[in-house]
Amino acid sequence: YYQSDLDTAFKKQTARMILDIFINEDVEVMLGTNKRVNQLLTVKQLLKSNYGRDFINSTFLFDSLNISEALYRLDEKTYFGSLNFNHSLIAYRSMDTLIIEPFKSKADFYLTKNEKYFGTDTLDIWEVRIGDIK
Repeated sequence: YYQSDLDTAFKKQTARMILDIFINEDVEVMLGTNKRVNQLLTVKQLLKSNYGRDFINSTFLFDSLNISEALYRLDEKTYFGSLNFNHSLIAYRSMDTLIIEPFKSKADFYLTKNEKYFGTDTLDIWEVRIGDIK
């Protein structure tokens, strides 16, 4: 969803929150299989491009989710895995609708265990981050 009159500070905070769910800002995201839309961008490039700014509303639909690579340990605190899924996009403009038919994708994900201290207690907190989406 994009609205051109939103405050700049709000847009920057939203971009920061989106970046925070990815393992880093250089993660690659594929936007579709259509020749016009098919391109790999990093998350940082995607946020800077204002992709979809002319859409009134857009919806990503996901289905057929399954584990393609079970979690395995990368180091003492980090695990890695992959998911396969189908997704499609429906985006609405004032005069027309863009529909990208479902296509197969793969997303990498990372789990990192962090210790959080609360007074004299220590809790293990798992953080989930998204890697490349292709």
